Amino acid sequence: MSRKLLINCLLLIAIAAVVIIHANGPQGEVLFTGKSKVQTQVPLLQEEAKPQVKDEGRKASASASLRERVSAEAAIVMDVKSKLVLWEKNANEQLYPASTTKIITALTARELYDLDDVITIEAGDLKFGQNLGWQAGDRVKVRDVLRALLIVSANEAGMILADHVPGGYDNFIIQMNQKTKSLGLTQTNFVNPQGFDDSLQQTTAHDLAIAALELWRDDFLREIVGTSATTITTESGRSLSLRNTNHLLTQGGLSYEVKGIKTGTTNLANEALVSLLEKDNQQLIAVVLSAKNRYNDTMAIADFAFDEYVWQQKAKN
Repeated sequence: MSRKLLINCLLLIAIAAVVIIHANGPQGEVLFTGKSKVQTQVPLLQEEAKPQVKDEGRKASASASLRERVSAEAAIVMDVKSKLVLWEKNANEQLYPASTTKIITALTARELYDLDDVITIEAGDLKFGQNLGWQAGDRVKVRDVLRALLIVSANEAGMILADHVPGGYDNFIIQMNQKTKSLGLTQTNFVNPQGFDDSLQQTTAHDLAIAALELWRDDFLREIVGTSATTITTESGRSLSLRNTNHLLTQGGLSYEVKGIKTGTTNLANEALVSLLEKDNQQLIAVVLSAKNRYNDTMAIADFAFDEYVWQQKAKN
């Protein structure tokens, strides 16, 4: 081989080597160490944790036992993230909602008012209840009316919110029912914002669970439904104390946290309760309707759900 041909061959080999190094090194798919090529690992993505039954046989037995022990005529427990129903009892039966109605009242008000809007209370706003000591002529911010509505379940708060929107009370009720439709609550209807018994005022445990999930998305409402006690003031500076009607918020000895959301009680509705429960960063919505002891029912349902399910993440490429 001539010297010229040998030089040309060596140049071609060098060029080829440069091309190979350039093609493989900078992209990060293959790292050249001088001794070997190391393939980088693509990290596994994690799916959102979903509840999985620990033991089907044990869960079936526990579910049947729970159905017998729960006093509520209708109940449901739902995983917040996946919306999977973990247990239910007559969850689609239409029943009186009592003051759990105020979940939708609050959601409707949030669309029709700004939190810092100021309302002047009129005598008609106070005709169906006087929980707090508000007086005609008091000027109050919407944020404080919502606190009264959801913390102490003040019926006058529902009237204040309904009476002072454009179109007044009747339009507010229309807006409440439009809100239920937008959420897909097909078995729910309202004719008043407080939750008074009426044959046309109906909902289901399933629909209330979905409504509670919507409330939980609202930062302000999420904060106040978990408030055990606070104070609000009128624009003139008069203070009013609020204490939550939900006794589970201060219940000790639980293996999970109770975050809110709303109680309800009337003669025809019996006891109702919608709860947000949290344990190990997993959250559940529990609803009981027409119960004899809503707190015991809710605790039993929560114990079942957290005992019989585990939240697992599945890796995927």
